[in-house]
Amino acid sequence: MAGFGWPPRLKSYGFRLAYTLSKSIDQTQEPLTTGGSQIFMQNSRDLRQQRGLSDFDERHKLAAAIVIEPALPRRTGGLISTIMHEWRLSAVFTGRSGRPFSVFASANNGFVGPFANALPDRLGNGRLKNPSIDRWFDGSLFLVPNPPRAGSSGRNIVAGPALPNLDVSAARTIMLSEGRRLQLRWEVFNVTNTPQFALPARDASNPDSMGRITELAGDPRTMQLAIKIQF
Repeated sequence: MAGFGWPPRLKSYGFRLAYTLSKSIDQTQEPLTTGGSQIFMQNSRDLRQQRGLSDFDERHKLAAAIVIEPALPRRTGGLISTIMHEWRLSAVFTGRSGRPFSVFASANNGFVGPFANALPDRLGNGRLKNPSIDRWFDGSLFLVPNPPRAGSSGRNIVAGPALPNLDVSAARTIMLSEGRRLQLRWEVFNVTNTPQFALPARDASNPDSMGRITELAGDPRTMQLAIKIQF
């Protein structure tokens, strides 16, 4: 006869929760990263226009982790006890605000100089109340200057999609002999299979695609099973 009650008795458990509120401001992108702004300035004499949120800025970040080990005695001989004995279950959740990005005007790159990315003129902040992957921001508010000149838009003035993620795992360690242990581990990444969208298209010179999200910044749900011998 096997019994199971809720909440289960726990042999051990641990829980951590952390929240970070931050704001990072600089004048250029890190040269070895692929962020939402340009490395080379539109106008190297106008540092004020380049001042904006850092490409790695994450206004809000939440992280939570829990580890539990159910206390199911082996002597009961029940099916659930046999299966769950000495397993350690864990879960990690992270949630981050969307990264900021700049809107460009590639048609005027030749005017601002080699390697630099021209900026458009901005008529509004471009934010939408209910953004979607087909229209993440209002691209009609960003216009390519004609005739060509340096645009008035700022750097990293629109935010991309948030990035939530939940990973879970189950692990069991079996003693083989003195000094030798076998560990079984099953891990599931992005267990909810939540799409993690990348930054949208942001070139004002291509209005048909501007604002659309066509790429992912993270993987869909993946699982892996690991077997490790420790000695």
